[in-house]
Amino acid sequence: MRLPLILLLQFCAILCHSAIHASASTPLPTDEHGDYNGSDLIEWIKSHPEGDIHPSLRIGRERPGDPTSMNGLFVSSAPDAKPIEKGDVIAQVAWDHLITPDGKYH
Repeated sequence: MRLPLILLLQFCAILCHSAIHASASTPLPTDEHGDYNGSDLIEWIKSHPEGDIHPSLRIGRERPGDPTSMNGLFVSSAPDAKPIEKGDVIAQVAWDHLITPDGKYH
């Protein structure tokens, strides 16, 4: 089932917040600027048969390398990024992969 983009953004915000507080013994994946890149989150979503993320989306800082910019979900500006066309699925998160505020999977 597809989630509206706003729910996906809220989902990512919760998980990004959780990732920031992850154990120091588990290093987070980073980009070339040393910022969290969300590749673990994308892999986790895609690990479910119903999970998918558009290949042109990225998780990271609004302005890569700027520690004052916010973390979020953005469309990549890389030259090889596939354009998002009308009707494309931006993200699909399986219902049983949702984490609710009480911390339980559904």
